[in-house]
Amino acid sequence: MSGVRKRKGGGGGDGGAAVKTSDRIGGKKKSPLSMIFGVLFAVGAAAALLMFFQKNRGSGSGRRQVVVKDLQELRRLWSDPGKIPETLKTKLLCYQYCSDGEMVNEEQSEAFKKSVSKENPQMYMEAAAADELDQLVLAQCAAFCEMAADGRLPGVSMRHPFANVIMKQMQFNGSTAEVKELPSEIDEYLECAAECTNITRLTFDMKEDPTEDQILDTLERCGLVQLVNAFPKDVAKQISEALDKYEKIGKVGNVPVKYFRNDNLYNKRYEMWLPHEEPFLRLSKIVGPESKLAKVINGYLLEGETTQMDYASAIFAPALSTGAQPLHRDTVDSLRSERGTRETLNMQVAIMDVDQSMGPTVFCPCSQLYLNFGENPAHDALEEFFWRSADPKCLDLTQFTRAFTPTGAVTLYDGVTVHAGTANESPRNRTVMNLSFAASDSMRSNDAYDKLMSSYAKKHVDAFRLEFGDQVFAKMGS
Repeated sequence: MSGVRKRKGGGGGDGGAAVKTSDRIGGKKKSPLSMIFGVLFAVGAAAALLMFFQKNRGSGSGRRQVVVKDLQELRRLWSDPGKIPETLKTKLLCYQYCSDGEMVNEEQSEAFKKSVSKENPQMYMEAAAADELDQLVLAQCAAFCEMAADGRLPGVSMRHPFANVIMKQMQFNGSTAEVKELPSEIDEYLECAAECTNITRLTFDMKEDPTEDQILDTLERCGLVQLVNAFPKDVAKQISEALDKYEKIGKVGNVPVKYFRNDNLYNKRYEMWLPHEEPFLRLSKIVGPESKLAKVINGYLLEGETTQMDYASAIFAPALSTGAQPLHRDTVDSLRSERGTRETLNMQVAIMDVDQSMGPTVFCPCSQLYLNFGENPAHDALEEFFWRSADPKCLDLTQFTRAFTPTGAVTLYDGVTVHAGTANESPRNRTVMNLSFAASDSMRSNDAYDKLMSSYAKKHVDAFRLEFGDQVFAKMGS
């Protein structure tokens, strides 16, 4: 499992995050490499890598899955090797073989890198700059291995750098019996998911005054925590009404609302950076230095520097027209995460009642623990099987979503926890407020994201950053 990883380069202009809120899949301008892997995350590495990483269409279907009622029973079921899904067995074997050098020697690895440099020189330069060429080779090898196991590689030239994968798969077919037991890493993930898909484990009623340690324990273990009665309902209603007013009159003061909007989102969602005026000026008081919310945020992110606000925004999912997102992380732009756990945190506030038909966010609890592709074959297979393939089994087996989220509920989740916005199939618009925080100034959104803001919006975003910095986190100390 991954420990905390520092963001490479420290600054905001390094390609940064692929997404930055639960409802954003394209909210930041991404580098070619990050765009490629953003797509890989949605549609699965196998198909995309076989086409030399050309852009594929995402898989964000509108299906609604039901979590297995008893994941402990699934653990018992999979303790029998014969009951482990064949697709998972194949992924386990392929990543193991490709990691230990049985399928790809150094000469073939270099030949593949050379082929990428010719097919897509920009991608090659991006991968080389991010020190991820070896990860590309591993993912390509595993993709060929899986497709060969399924008999999906007829006609591939034997001159291809990974031709020996095909030859070895002739001997590999049917050998998933080599998986004699469920790897301990996957059993540990299922144990964590069994615990963290339990609504009682994930939810605290703030009227019952839970301790900061209780909330932090759940957030650290599960990657998210939900707090009902955490935000004043009257203020939530005023915020909802203010946002509706901006939309109706088309202005914020005398400035057209379009200058506060980011339409560069996924599947008809759009974002509005909040204006630094009432009723939003109350946010730094509700999340004030003495509030439990601020103490939890600061306690989770604290790394020896003062916690920072990144930005405050609202995400709009219009009625009947907003489709589902593919599963994604908020702060990952490739197979290997540039950010680790406890470096960014989102605070999602329900400013209206949200039922299942309105497209609530679905989470894959415990996914924040698996970040460093290429370091553990079992972890790589786990990621591919549960949330990075074209048919992610998290949606069937290990996901969590609330059937009903009341006004005033707050969801805190780590930026690297896998999640997705579901489709709004209701006749009502769904709007959620999001406050994004970072462990330090260097962990804030990158320059490309800030450049999406007009000068009007940037002025208001900076005002919130200054206000929260001076009036909230600077007063909390370390």
